[in-house]
Amino acid sequence: MPQPIVAIAALACVVSSTALAQATPAVHPGDRVRVRSTVAPARARTGQVGAIDADTLLLQGVDGVGATTAIPLASIERLEVSRGRHSKWQTGLGIGFAVGAVTGAIVGAASHNENDFLFTSEMSAAAGALVFAPIGAVLGAVVGSLTRPERWKTVPLTRSGAALDRRTGSRLTLGLSVVF
Repeated sequence: MPQPIVAIAALACVVSSTALAQATPAVHPGDRVRVRSTVAPARARTGQVGAIDADTLLLQGVDGVGATTAIPLASIERLEVSRGRHSKWQTGLGIGFAVGAVTGAIVGAASHNENDFLFTSEMSAAAGALVFAPIGAVLGAVVGSLTRPERWKTVPLTRSGAALDRRTGSRLTLGLSVVF
């Protein structure tokens, strides 16, 4: 392929990649976010979006300290938006029911008297499960309602740009991705 065509294609890639800025993620000022970036890879930082532009995310109240941090969008590996805190009472109810039933069955079977001709060991275990399962369910629901973890939704980090690729034995390929 003639050298001028390669030079023009390379120049087109450079111009188009700078003209097409990165798409800003779907977050807005005031959103609570969790960010993992190459700037601080040890842990994710949590805070509120102060501002966001074409190349920087301004994170306020970082990790509850009140500090403000500017994070380059190009360094962000993962961005999550908080969906709020939600109760886990249903999970607690299910786990409490199961733990109560198993505990009741063990207690019932262990407390069975061999001289009792009315109830078998299995019937004592079933009776114990019937008594302890609702107690465990109520206790589990109470504990679950007090547990309110924060839910996070990952925000896609799609970026606009251009690429030039020349593989041996193939034609020159120009790739362009634009995010709207």
